[in-house]
Amino acid sequence: MRQKQFDVEKLRHPRSKTALVHQLKNKFQALADAENHTPPDINTMWERVKTAYTQTSEDCLGYRHQQHVGAGQDSLHTDQ
Repeated sequence: MRQKQFDVEKLRHPRSKTALVHQLKNKFQALADAENHTPPDINTMWERVKTAYTQTSEDCLGYRHQQHVGAGQDSLHTDQ
């Protein structure tokens, strides 16, 4: 089974890119504030970073939609 891929094409649009960056900054600020109270171990830190990127990407970008090619259609070009 293939892993879902984020719709990174949306990053070409300035509004989408700005929204992603803004949300990531907010999440990492919250993580930094939490770490000041209780310093986590490296594995906990990694899980928090990974979760921040994954959740923010899912919220801002969503997932790519696969386009299926019909049977016998190897390309979009036709011979004429």
